[in-house]
Amino acid sequence: MFEGDFYIEARLRWIDRRRAVLMRVSLPGFRMIWLVACVYIIASACTFIAYGLDKRWAIRGQRRIPERTLHWFELLGGFPGAILGQAIFRHKRRKVSYMIVFVGIVAVHVAGWAIWYRRFRGG
Repeated sequence: MFEGDFYIEARLRWIDRRRAVLMRVSLPGFRMIWLVACVYIIASACTFIAYGLDKRWAIRGQRRIPERTLHWFELLGGFPGAILGQAIFRHKRRKVSYMIVFVGIVAVHVAGWAIWYRRFRGG
């Protein structure tokens, strides 16, 4: 076996592994998971920014972002960003009526993912 043959064999193994990875990536379920993850990341970033702006405007006494808008951001997948925003900006954590709705939104997301997992993944 020549040194060049080893290189070719190693290259073919690499191509086979890459083809196997590409086949797994192209599965519809995998694409869907990435799409959902991207939606959650973008919604969380928007919600985090909204919390920061709302806190800044509250400190300055300026016009605020309505709570209903913040809840819509959370409901559309931004609740992780809201949790982070509440922790970092110390914002909207003491208002009980707001937190009740927020916890309900988080519960809806968790329940939805639990149902999805049980139905499609867990058997």
